Formats: sequence, structure tokens, C-alpha cells
Amino acid sequence: MNDVLVNASLLAIIPQSSQIHTLRLDVSLPFKPGQSLQITFPGDPKKRHYSISSSPTEGAYVEITVKSEAGSALEKALEGLKTGDTLEIAGPMGGSLSLPDPIQESLAFIAAGTGVTPFRSMIHYLIDRNVPVDFWLFHSVRAQTDLLFALHFGTWSATHKNFHYVPTITRDFDATWKNETGRINETLVRKHITAHPCTYLLCGPAAFVSDMERTLLENLQVPAEKIRREKW
Repeated sequence: MNDVLVNASLLAIIPQSSQIHTLRLDVSLPFKPGQSLQITFPGDPKKRHYSISSSPTEGAYVEITVKSEAGSALEKALEGLKTGDTLEIAGPMGGSLSLPDPIQESLAFIAAGTGVTPFRSMIHYLIDRNVPVDFWLFHSVRAQTDLLFALHFGTWSATHKNFHYVPTITRDFDATWKNETGRINETLVRKHITAHPCTYLLCGPAAFVSDMERTLLENLQVPAEKIRREKW
């Protein structure tokens, strides 16, 4: 339903951090993990695009996860939202960052910051569908508080042996942090990925995605057709 406008009621506002919120919309849309919606918020004329963070297996609703900057027009629009409000949406659209069809080999999701949003949808989908391949999530953030959906990913990796969660913090961590630190690089990928062949899905800021793609192509000798990406 690309370019078709729909009015969706806001079911819930779920805080993820001080600047990140998940919005649950009362709308039933056929979508694939990796697709996005165009959203217009009340009081904010700008049309914005967000990856869908819920899985189509979760229920008759759609979730998007929104990050706002302090003092921005978007922050003001979000502050004014309440359950029951109506948002204008269009979609689903996109899909360049999509799961292989059929899924016949291992998958590696590599994200920086809020680039993890579409991967929550994909990973939840893989788990609900009992897809019998190994899949990894590498998530790089500056601080532990930036680990979006960490509780979900940690629980899923503890209860599903084929899902492997690899969070890494580049700046703000202390002695209590027992996971990886530093940027995602060749060494980190080689350390954790144990199944080949593997399809790699990348999402995050343009510089991060470009650097990761170069690492995969040049250092890890991953064929170009095994890499899918979305960057901004």
C-alpha cells in the first residue's frame, strides 16, 4: 500500500530511553520485516520515515521506534502525544534491507545506534517462525544506555540457541560491563561468526555502513551479493 494514507490510533508510548520511544499503532498492515512507514505527527508538518520495529508475527498492530533530539520540533511533537491520538501514516514501503527468501544460510545483522530498529523486527520474526539457521546481532553503541532493545535481545539469545547477541560499547562503560568493547571490526566478526556461508545485513549512519561494507568485502572476502545495507 505504498503512498496510501491511513489514520492510525496510538495504542501506547513505550519509553526506551530519555530520547527514544516506541509508538504502538492500532493498524493492521501486511508488511515484511525491514520495511518502513512514513509518519506525520500532529503539530509537525514534516513527513518522517521510520523502520518498523515490530514483527508481523506479533499482532494486529505496528510499532515504530523514534529518536528525537533535545529541543527539536520532533521532541515537542512527541511530548504532546497521548494514547488515542491519531497519526497519519503511509506504507509499508522500502524493503532493500530485507531477509533472503528463502532463508537457507546463516545471517549476521550489524548495526550502530538506532540502526538496530529493523533488526528487532527481523530477529523476532526469525524466532517466531523457528527458522533453523544461526543468526548473530552485532550492535555498536557509545554507552550502555544506548543499547536499544537490549532486554529483548538478551532474553532471546538466552532462550534460543541459534540467536547470538553481541553488543559492544565504544566509550562509556565500567568494570561491570562484561561484553565486548570497541568498534565492530574484522577481529570481532571472526571471533563470533562460526557458520558459513553467511548473509550480512548492515544498518546505521552512512560512514559506519560504508566502513563495515569495506571490511566485509576487503578483509573478510564476503561476496558483494551477500551484503545488504541501509544507511542514512
